[in-house]
Amino acid sequence: MSAIVARIGAGQAAPRLISALRRQSGPGHSLAGLTLSDYRGASTTLVRTAIGAHTNRPLERIDVPPALQECGSGIGVIVADASEAATDSRQPATDCTGGITVVHTGGIRNARALSDELLAAGHHPRSGHDSWSCAEIIAHLVEEGIRRRLSAHSALDLAVARLDGNCGIIVLEAGRGHLAAAAHGSPLVHARTANEAFIASDVDALPAHIHEFRILGDGYSIEARHLADRWRRRGRELSSPQLHSRISEMPSPPMPLRGPQSSARVPTPAA
Repeated sequence: MSAIVARIGAGQAAPRLISALRRQSGPGHSLAGLTLSDYRGASTTLVRTAIGAHTNRPLERIDVPPALQECGSGIGVIVADASEAATDSRQPATDCTGGITVVHTGGIRNARALSDELLAAGHHPRSGHDSWSCAEIIAHLVEEGIRRRLSAHSALDLAVARLDGNCGIIVLEAGRGHLAAAAHGSPLVHARTANEAFIASDVDALPAHIHEFRILGDGYSIEARHLADRWRRRGRELSSPQLHSRISEMPSPPMPLRGPQSSARVPTPAA
């Protein structure tokens, strides 16, 4: 299974993201990917590599180049199921411009039809061949929306409406360092403190000092900026969902999902 996390705010994103990924990694073989925003219109993928007990590269030893140490925004992914490695190892994935980066959980049943359409429109996977990962498809769909002068949030909403499957998706918009996320069958969690915000597929990814979070249930999306968030449900603006307490609500049963199961450990949101 894959787990995803994103962070935006003051201070260094890399160590916080690495810690979050480490909390979600298992004892065996895993694949990890980490991308940081450099605030100059491009993102830099630091690592997309094997980690774990049977490798020589534990996650804690990832070195962050000095030029990227002050980046406040980033996204990460960890894939612990070896059977998913072939398709998920190309996360984080970027669009044609390199300005949109995507991580996701779950899968897309109409991936072939969407990739054929993207190829016909002039898009190509950055891996250099015609075997698309789900993350690459989503990144290029978001790019299509941005070409139409939509915000990354609106472009993600439009992309999600075209997906047949169950996904939790996080998008990093490198130029501004903003995040957009959507739950399409697979829930995500969001937490904000005075100076930073996190989005993740699992409550365990959140730092220990964060005790309250909100749930992105099916159909919800969010744009997370440095100091504020914008929430939507199925494209319509709404106020923030209710807060949940990790201490009081974590024993609750997980949200039932359809199709490919997410590893997200979140309580079922109120109707």
